[in-house]
Amino acid sequence: MKISEKEFSKYARPRFLTISRLFIYMFAIILLLGVYNTVDVSESLFIHFYIMSALAIIGLGYDVMNGLKKVKTYKEHSVQFMDEYILYTDQRGSFKIKYSQIKSYQLLGAQLMIKLKWNRLTISGKLYGINYDELRQMVDFLSDKNIPSKANLSLVYYIGAFLLINYGSQYLFVNLFAVSEESSMFLILYVILFIVFGAIGFERYQINTFKMKEDWSMYKLKLHLRYADTDQMGVIYHPNYFTFYELGRTGLLKEVGYDYLDFEKDGIIYPVRDVSSSYLKSMRLGETCYVYTKLLKVSRVKLTFHHEIRNEEGELKSTGQTSIVSVDATSFLPIRMPEEIIEDFKKYKDEV
Repeated sequence: MKISEKEFSKYARPRFLTISRLFIYMFAIILLLGVYNTVDVSESLFIHFYIMSALAIIGLGYDVMNGLKKVKTYKEHSVQFMDEYILYTDQRGSFKIKYSQIKSYQLLGAQLMIKLKWNRLTISGKLYGINYDELRQMVDFLSDKNIPSKANLSLVYYIGAFLLINYGSQYLFVNLFAVSEESSMFLILYVILFIVFGAIGFERYQINTFKMKEDWSMYKLKLHLRYADTDQMGVIYHPNYFTFYELGRTGLLKEVGYDYLDFEKDGIIYPVRDVSSSYLKSMRLGETCYVYTKLLKVSRVKLTFHHEIRNEEGELKSTGQTSIVSVDATSFLPIRMPEEIIEDFKKYKDEV
């Protein structure tokens, strides 16, 4: 099944705390309580127990606070399959992942796992609102790019690494450094904790290497935010985002070599057919922001555009999509665009 460039834009369901993460924290706390009640250790070693308990509680508290933040607002997840890369957007930002950087993929139930070199991108149908048919389309697209489908052996690797670290550290501390068994138990936990935190930090570093400050294939226009653009709450009034999208759209049209006056010379007008916007973070007066516009699709009677508004740090404020259709200026009935205009926009889309 050959699929052309496609975008999947959905809303994630707000979640407070996943059951799996909660289970891990509860297991850690129960394990530490068991150690506290059954192991006869010296009083000097109880400080290690308190440190471990504090870390588990801090981790749980962090996830609870993060969960509360997620519940306050919906987060849009956009997965756009381009010719050379996948453009993935979530609450962390936009990530540009080239197909050459993908090692393999695997479809497990209602989630698609795309394996990169040191980490993976998981597209969950349940959390992102993407149905199974759309996940299958993503799989077909990856298959067309000759990316292999391989089984996920992460669990096997994790178990092997845990056993190696556990018994290797025990041998190192007890036999080589002559540390008592009760002390080595806590030292092993520290080693595991250090490796886990290090792996999480390294994974975030790896995924940030794919993070985009801006997409150079998109037309960029600086916004001049006015006091008149704000509402009573001191943020940019939400209908004004559509004006910003229009500024980006008309700017892109001029970059191709057209404006609305050129269109109307042929007796054709181009009204907006569809428009949508997702508000992720508020814009405020005095903030420097840019609207990015990309030509998504060219057909005989319609042009479709994708919009993003970001600040100078690349933080995503909103995403939107508009489409304009060609209509006869007299009858207001749909009419085919002139072939020259269609070819110019197709050429522009291919070049960028």
